[in-house]
Amino acid sequence: LAVKLSRRTPTYLARLGHAYAAAGKTRDARRILEELLTRSRLQYVSPVGIALVHLGLGDKEAALTRLEEAYRVRDFDLVTRNPRLAPLRSNPRFQDLMRRVGLAR
Repeated sequence: LAVKLSRRTPTYLARLGHAYAAAGKTRDARRILEELLTRSRLQYVSPVGIALVHLGLGDKEAALTRLEEAYRVRDFDLVTRNPRLAPLRSNPRFQDLMRRVGLAR
């Protein structure tokens, strides 16, 4: 019911994909990721949302690549301190990105 009520917005799908991955439902998470990637060819889908699904699936490099894309397109979702990005905090590439955004600690 929640998925139906969400109208499958990219933001909702990204959060759902991350939650599926965190719950070990990798098949569902990958299905959501594919939907987001397909939709991103037709409409704007936040690279941060796609990064969260990659991160939930354990693919830190793909997540960082999407976060770099978010920086390039000036996606404002990137400038929030998102606790879901915590697994990347010690990564030098992530630290450099946060420095460029102005969120370095």
